[in-house]
Amino acid sequence: MNDLAPYLLTALIETPKRIIYVSLGIHVGARLDIMDLVHQTTDYSSSKLQLVLLTKALARLNSDIVVTAVDPGWVPTKMGGRMATDDLTEGYMTQVWLATLEDKSVSGNYFHHKKLSRYDQRADDEHLQNAYLQELASITKVKI
Repeated sequence: MNDLAPYLLTALIETPKRIIYVSLGIHVGARLDIMDLVHQTTDYSSSKLQLVLLTKALARLNSDIVVTAVDPGWVPTKMGGRMATDDLTEGYMTQVWLATLEDKSVSGNYFHHKKLSRYDQRADDEHLQNAYLQELASITKVKI
């Protein structure tokens, strides 16, 4: 589960001022079965949707933390490969920008190249957010 480590790290660290999760545009329309996370193999796109869901949930539940998600794009890294069509610098500059931004109003949003970006609207469902957090707490035995 690609979202388990970010969840655990978030739950176990001292409360930060900012959290930036790395998602990808491939999360839009991904398969999602929150009530069976422990038994299913979550594919990559689903895990990226779950990170957007985590972003939205934490931003809603804690106004003292700026929580955002970033789509760095398809960048030429070892994972992205040489065929990647996006700019590597643009890929990480949004994260740097969000890490230093003093504007708390960005919390709960999803960005690509320093701009608000389209995301899967299921992430806005508060019942889904709560069920997701509850399921992760059940799996990890750690509650945020």
